[in-house]
Amino acid sequence: MGPFAALDSVMTKYFTLKGRAPRSEFWWYTLMYFIILVAAFCFDMYLYDPFEPVSLNPFAYFTSFWLIVNIIPNFTVSIRRLHDSDKSGLWYLILFVPAVGGLVFFVLMVLPSDARDNMYGPPPLGPRGSRYAGHDLDDVSLTGRAAPAKPHNPYAAYANLERSRQAPTPEMIAARKEQVSALYKQRILGQKPELDGPDDMDPVTG
Repeated sequence: MGPFAALDSVMTKYFTLKGRAPRSEFWWYTLMYFIILVAAFCFDMYLYDPFEPVSLNPFAYFTSFWLIVNIIPNFTVSIRRLHDSDKSGLWYLILFVPAVGGLVFFVLMVLPSDARDNMYGPPPLGPRGSRYAGHDLDDVSLTGRAAPAKPHNPYAAYANLERSRQAPTPEMIAARKEQVSALYKQRILGQKPELDGPDDMDPVTG
């Protein structure tokens, strides 16, 4: 999930506490949030006029407007991120613990996703947009480990070589000619193959 997709996902799920949010969604949103916040502050400073009276309306400034708009999605995406690592949303309250609360919350936000279904739902979208569900946990794309190799038959190459040396039978030659003729009529002349039954299907297209 990229930065704009993450921002769109968080804003779309503005009031959603249920479900799970992967690390990519939370951290890309956080990055976009601070980038826009800095841009809004710079724009407010550019428009600031010391000779004009200061407005007490918070929505008169881009910075305060952006902060207010993101209070709820900041909270909801954090809860879904906790759910993604199979943690209760009550862990959000750790933020209010002096001194160490912020550090513990940061660690909770960087925990990896629970690769299986948990009480909060199925695994969310991953970094490349694929789901954990439906994949074997031994899949190299999920674990970084190569799949177990299939047993190697040392005589397979010799068997293929021996088959290639055998002279084709008249039946094989006739079948190949029919395949080439059918392919020529279909691809070059644009004729549709005439199918009399299941056994007469085009050998090329099946």
